[in-house]
Formats: sequence, structure tokens, C-alpha cells
Amino acid sequence: MNRILLTGAGFSQNWGGWLADEITNRLLNVINQSPDPAIIESYYDGIADGGNYETVLQSFQNLYRADPDSQETSVRYVEGALRKCFIEMDRLYQGKDAGLSNDATYNTEVFLAHFDAIFTTNQDRLVETLFANLFSPLGFTRTDKPNRSGVIGTSLRQS
Repeated sequence: MNRILLTGAGFSQNWGGWLADEITNRLLNVINQSPDPAIIESYYDGIADGGNYETVLQSFQNLYRADPDSQETSVRYVEGALRKCFIEMDRLYQGKDAGLSNDATYNTEVFLAHFDAIFTTNQDRLVETLFANLFSPLGFTRTDKPNRSGVIGTSLRQS
């Protein structure tokens, strides 16, 4: 029987990772620096309708699909802004203690080693940054899109 772990943003938050609302707010800071007022307005419209950064990105991508010539700059700007946010968040993990506890009962690495695969819906790279030593080489699969769909650790090292 395979043991698979599914994690979400709450997992990364233990190491200072951001939840969706925090990413939405940080992205807003980057979007507000856009030289194109239409990008800023579209972002605020998406947020006003109850959207988060994922739905706003999707709306920009939909506009681009409908009219690539006039929307390419907008969608590329938003995707680039989102990449900047994720890079900033990923830097938070550098130098952090992966285990969170020296007691094996509460140690994260010990806990993760119980799983045959880990799937994370997080956009950050916490698992790759702090726990790569648990995986055999080439054990990760990840998309390279700004709204990354997750990481799959295909084989954990056996101790």
C-alpha cells in the first residue's frame, strides 16, 4: 500500500510561507508599480469581485486567449509579477530548520519519511528547498507556470 501525503498552504505557513490572501496582497504591491493603468484597474476589478490572485491571473490569461495581440503585455506583466512574489516567498525558506523539532516524535523530516509520495498544492518550493534530501534523484515533478500545480515526490529514500 502506498502512503501519499497531500499538503496545502498551511503546511508551508509553519516556515513563514504565505497563504493565498497574503500572496494576493503582495502581488497587489507589484501590480501597483505597473506603468499601464489598465493592468492595475483589471487587477482591482478581479479582487473586487471576490477573486484571489489565482482567479485574477486566470482572468488575465482568458483576456489574452481572446485577444493575444492586445493582451500579451498585460498577461506577461501579471505572470512576471507573480513569479517575483513566489521567488520572494521561496527565499524565506533558505536557512530555515527543516525539522522544526529535535524530538523525533515531532520532527517534520521523520514524519515525511513515512510517505511514499508527497503531493503539495503549494505554489512555493518549500518541499524542494527543505526536504530534497528525503527524495531520490529526479524525484520531483513540477510545472513551470506561475500558478504551479504542485510537486509530486515520486520516490522517497528509504532509511
